[in-house]
Amino acid sequence: MLFSILTPSYGYGRFMEACVRSVLDQEGVEVEHIVMDGASRDETVDVLQRLGESDKRLRWASQPDEGQSDALNQALREARGDWIGWLNVDEVYLPGALSAVRKRIDEVADVGLVHGDFYEMTADGQVTRLVAEHGWSRLALRRGCYIPTCATFFRRDTLVEAEPWNSALPSMMDWDLFLRLTGRGVKVAHVRQPLAGFRVHPGQVTASSGAQSAEEFATIRRSHGIPVSGATLTATLIAGRLAHVARKAANGGYLRERRVAGRVAGRNLLSPDTHAVGVEWRVQHG
Repeated sequence: MLFSILTPSYGYGRFMEACVRSVLDQEGVEVEHIVMDGASRDETVDVLQRLGESDKRLRWASQPDEGQSDALNQALREARGDWIGWLNVDEVYLPGALSAVRKRIDEVADVGLVHGDFYEMTADGQVTRLVAEHGWSRLALRRGCYIPTCATFFRRDTLVEAEPWNSALPSMMDWDLFLRLTGRGVKVAHVRQPLAGFRVHPGQVTASSGAQSAEEFATIRRSHGIPVSGATLTATLIAGRLAHVARKAANGGYLRERRVAGRVAGRNLLSPDTHAVGVEWRVQHG
């Protein structure tokens, strides 16, 4: 089983090395990393050249594109793997993440989408909290995107469109893709452990002024038969929130978050001395 990890990039050279190393340092699996950079003018190309020369599992290009979705679609065309991961350049995988995903794939027959928990961290890697998720819920997904892209993997044959990521959606192409896949009946499985670190910083796409606009919400809702306004939308949002809370509680998500809050808060997820926080979690909490 080969994992192909796709990374869209633009102007995030300061994060590139940590992202790439978190992929190539995964043990117990075969992996390739495909980075599509949108002609960055910072240190991105220098970092990619240096890392690519030392490890041919990294393949990359730096050229103008039409945004994040276009870069992901380009990277997918280059991918050779059975399973596809989507890791943005300001994110990292935890040690053992891909081995845990492979184990879950082997456990669940015909699974087409696997996702796990993740840590939020600052730009310099300081952990702020664990975000624990839950298994598949149609109601929760119709409310909004609870599946984290940094900790999600797709079976290659589920991505049937030539361009699975919709370039017309500036910031919520993930929600649209998950709704499309599950609408076709793709089976979803959850891994009850953190798989990735997700940076929260002012420069990220979701923090931009045009992200998650009312127009983008409306476009996605119309595409998937979700109410756009009025009492029916309110009912959908309430039902989704209740389903999310119930599933997360039943799955032990709130308990997992509380259990590790004091132990990991403030630790640097990128430091060699503390990078094994994901391993500690598996040892202590299974």
